[in-house]
Amino acid sequence: MRRVRYGDLSFQVPEAWVDFSIVTLAGGDSTKFAPSVTVTRQERTAGSLKDQAHRQLKDIRRQFKGHKLVAEGEQTLGEVPAYRLEHQMLSPERVRVRQLQYFFERGEDLVVVSLACADDELAARRPQLEAMANSFVIHPERER
Repeated sequence: MRRVRYGDLSFQVPEAWVDFSIVTLAGGDSTKFAPSVTVTRQERTAGSLKDQAHRQLKDIRRQFKGHKLVAEGEQTLGEVPAYRLEHQMLSPERVRVRQLQYFFERGEDLVVVSLACADDELAARRPQLEAMANSFVIHPERER
């Protein structure tokens, strides 16, 4: 068994279990689209971070109308190598949304940090969203 920790909660799970957890936090200070951060973990697949990001890009294009890849590239989050995709798309409520996604590896996991807000609010929110992304810290395995 291994111990998994989320905030002030910890519990044990079998060693072979895969962490598919999703963490989502949202703000309520927009009348258009609630700004949010979502963190997911999934099994890492073969290839570079760019390869893994582009595999997910295919699914995003199928799921969201009006999708446009605005920017992409390698980036470091703190001291962690990451790959960034920046999307523009329509929400189901037909609000134009901007999403910044950061992909990085943690052991055998691929961690994806997605930050989103209304597209026309991005200029004002970008410093806050990028500060959130750059604040991510990977703790030693024993603290997970």
